[in-house]
Amino acid sequence: MKKITPKVTVACITFNHAPYILKCLEGIFMQVCDFDFEVIIHDDCSTDGTQDIIKEYVRPYKDKVRLILQDVNQYSQGKKPLIDFILPVARGKYIAFCEGDDYWTDPLKLQKQVDFLEKHPNLSFCSHEVERITENDELLMSSEEKTEVLYFERDKIVQNYFPTLSLVFRNIELGYNEDLLKAFNGDAVLVTLLSVHGGAAHLPFIGARYRVHSKGIYSGEAYLNNMVKSLDSRLIILKHAKLDSLIRDELGSEIKRRRWKIVKRAIREVNFRILFKYLFLKWR
Repeated sequence: MKKITPKVTVACITFNHAPYILKCLEGIFMQVCDFDFEVIIHDDCSTDGTQDIIKEYVRPYKDKVRLILQDVNQYSQGKKPLIDFILPVARGKYIAFCEGDDYWTDPLKLQKQVDFLEKHPNLSFCSHEVERITENDELLMSSEEKTEVLYFERDKIVQNYFPTLSLVFRNIELGYNEDLLKAFNGDAVLVTLLSVHGGAAHLPFIGARYRVHSKGIYSGEAYLNNMVKSLDSRLIILKHAKLDSLIRDELGSEIKRRRWKIVKRAIREVNFRILFKYLFLKWR
């Protein structure tokens, strides 16, 4: 039998997502495409029955599914499932991504994005609109269907946010190294490395729902700490990624902008530890 090479590799990463994983899988396998796609599901040693749900659901799709079911949690060992286990074996020309607690809502999502990238070889990835929901599927933030595609030059990518579950990107050598894997914000690392290879576009359709978990979301301290983690991730990228001067300069400007936001927030919260650390921060 002739071996079929998939056009897209769908990377699905799960950990203790038993209440949500069925919707995630349904969103993936409802995709209507005129090309073949494979699905690589990595479960990081879930203890809530997620693996059993996955194995039962994918039985009819065994020809296009590869399961990586860990019996030891890899994230706690410093491993990154997407980078360490999925990308090295992904066969698709393009990569799409969905974590087990999120889900895609548009059955033509992959077709739309792949068609777009095929017509725009100068772009390294594209994204789309995403709605936010609670743990109980209540809509937090709706999106309206827009009409215009937004294009981003390579150097402007680092100034913008692209939801990871909305990305379809080219399966290219990205230049990850041990230091970059230490960054907390893996999405920022990914899109910055992709920007080395081309621009980006944001397509005007709603294609997925992102689940916002309540723990720590509304805490002022959590918000400031998240700002710090986001900035620290970009400092790691600036120091350890192979970037050309154009992207490096824009990333430096983005770091400066985020630093002042942290300083202002730290003053407001009377957090002197963070205030003095980032008030006198030097990164060049």
